[in-house]
Amino acid sequence: MREAYDVIYAPVITEKSSGQMESSNIYTFIVNKDANKIEIGQAIEKLWDVTVKDVRTMRYSGKTKRS
Repeated sequence: MREAYDVIYAPVITEKSSGQMESSNIYTFIVNKDANKIEIGQAIEKLWDVTVKDVRTMRYSGKTKRS
């Protein structure tokens, strides 16, 4: 198993994610693309000493830059 810091890279700080944190206790993170839901949940529980209820993942590609 990987270390927790190898799975979780950084929190996502946007207006939408901040609203979800306040209203629904939903937190958004950038994670390793090879990590599965079990590893993500265990890493969050280890780093912040909380109980994870559910893990949802989403893959997306970045925007292309115009030159």
